[in-house]
Amino acid sequence: MNYTKFSNFSFDNYIKIYNYCDKIKNNKKKNIFKNKKMVMLFLKPSTRTRVTFEIGFKEEEGKVTFLSFRDTQLSRNETIEETIRILDMFYDVIVIRGYKQREIEIESKNPIINALTDKYHPCQIASDIYTLMKESKNYNLENKKILWVGEKNNLFNTWLEASKIFKFNLEALLPKNQKIKNIKNYYNFKQINKKYLAIATDTWKSMGERKKKKFKDFKNVTVNSKNLKKTKFFLHCMPAYIGKEVGDGVINNKKSLVWKAIENKKHVQKGIIYFLFKLLGRA
Repeated sequence: MNYTKFSNFSFDNYIKIYNYCDKIKNNKKKNIFKNKKMVMLFLKPSTRTRVTFEIGFKEEEGKVTFLSFRDTQLSRNETIEETIRILDMFYDVIVIRGYKQREIEIESKNPIINALTDKYHPCQIASDIYTLMKESKNYNLENKKILWVGEKNNLFNTWLEASKIFKFNLEALLPKNQKIKNIKNYYNFKQINKKYLAIATDTWKSMGERKKKKFKDFKNVTVNSKNLKKTKFFLHCMPAYIGKEVGDGVINNKKSLVWKAIENKKHVQKGIIYFLFKLLGRA
């Protein structure tokens, strides 16, 4: 079984993973990756996701190999499918940060984990939801309200999948002239007269994105400190661009869970890998 998108797992799967996280954090499970090997194939830059995967696996006595685009024959036009097939021969788990989702949706004997593609970022949202649950002291998000601020991108796509599994109400505050079907759309904060469990946002331009955008259409989707009155918590994938998707003082606001989510990411990713190993009878 692979974890290439959030919907690969059920609600019960996530609760089991989060219970593993708690035990791992409290040192009730130790050395869970001893004698295991993980390879990280990253075709895009990364700080938080790379560090949390790498240090997390090593903390549990696992061995890690990191490969960038230039480290491999991908730089000489070998396909990702061929590359993964080779890595699958030698490693127990493959973590990939890439571009096209379909390139990582392939069969393998060992688990493949999506560390970000242009379509999804499941590990990020799994960590955000775990953090929300811990900080709100409630594992039940059913009927809670979460507001996405920004355009439809890989983060939004993943939040949307999560809303169907955890049954929370996802709404969106969008740039001018954009629309998302089947959820409530807003175009400025003045239209909103309710309070959310969380407001989540992301940079206006994703990594590797080439299409030109009219950023003047994005002026209405800046989360400022005054907008935080409409939420209990705030989340951002990072890195943040002050004066664009967020105003000054938002990232370090007392309502911000940004730094806690980064810390929890290490534990959640450990939980995901451990869960996959358990399914395969290898843990």
